[in-house]
Amino acid sequence: MMRQELTILSSTAQVIAQRHGGADALRARRRGEDRETALWQACVEQGFCAAGLPESLGGAGLGLAGVTTIAEAFGGALLDLPVITAAQMPAAALQCAATERCDALLRGLAAGRRTGLAWQAPVAFPNPAEPAITALKSGDYWCLDGVADQVLGGDCADQFLVAASSDQGVALLWLSADHPGVTVTPQSLLDQRPCGRLSLHDARLGSSALIAVGAAAEAAIEAALDSGRIGLAAAMLGGARAAFAATLEHLKTRQQFDRPIGSFQALQHRCARVYIAIELAAAALRSALDETDLAPRRGAALAKASCGEAYLLAAREGVQMHGGIGVTDEHEIGFHLKAAQVGNTLLGSPAAMRRRWAELGAY
Repeated sequence: MMRQELTILSSTAQVIAQRHGGADALRARRRGEDRETALWQACVEQGFCAAGLPESLGGAGLGLAGVTTIAEAFGGALLDLPVITAAQMPAAALQCAATERCDALLRGLAAGRRTGLAWQAPVAFPNPAEPAITALKSGDYWCLDGVADQVLGGDCADQFLVAASSDQGVALLWLSADHPGVTVTPQSLLDQRPCGRLSLHDARLGSSALIAVGAAAEAAIEAALDSGRIGLAAAMLGGARAAFAATLEHLKTRQQFDRPIGSFQALQHRCARVYIAIELAAAALRSALDETDLAPRRGAALAKASCGEAYLLAAREGVQMHGGIGVTDEHEIGFHLKAAQVGNTLLGSPAAMRRRWAELGAY
């Protein structure tokens, strides 16, 4: 039954992706046209935000398999990941924390409340256990100060889950985007992926805002990051397949010496290399989804590394094989290259993910 539901979900996601994605949508965003609201509304109406949540919390009960199905369709259409960054990642953190307050927040996520997860650290290679924001406990209040850059899904978030350094260890707190002392500045990455800069200045929160602290908070953040890595891996796998399909179509139609250039053996060998990388990446993602031990996920690290490397290879070879048109703004393949470059840096580079995979396996 679940396989049938995933098939239906995939078809629906493909329709939404074709309607809201593609290079034209990225060009429009670059011109300052806001299409994020329409995309998010479509995701809410189709139940995408609730796909991974259990039915008891208003979700569809499809778990990460449902989330990756959506992400792969969106990645192929060069769409960013509002379902991952503004729904699934905060949902994973809340599910790991597992308090009564979390259940209410999870129902809000299922209903479409967009949530930014601010865990960033002020260094080039961030450590989730050393967030940029600080929290000072004073009586019954928490006082938050600091800046978290590039909060994915934070540009239009209704609320935030904030990781902060405190004298009790890492604290995970909830606050509304319109809370006093909160400033959100929209940002844009190289591939036009939107995010937000969260600035907190003397933001005072009651004790009820605390979701978790210490080891429980660190575990919740790690669960969110692993969930995000799997979702991002699926999106990059979808992008790799789309870039490879566009390249194959070009090789079939582009003529040189009165022959399709796809008939040249050298290009066939390069295509075979891309195909193998994509299939290995797909296997790594399937393995990550099959893991029963949810925290921490070794498979999430391997899937993120494999899918990222496959996407970058498919995009680079695609640009090369398209020739001059591949580096122009008019062709979609160049947008895949930018998406691959950004995706490989988010939530851990391939090298960092392979190191994490090895460390978790006690190598």
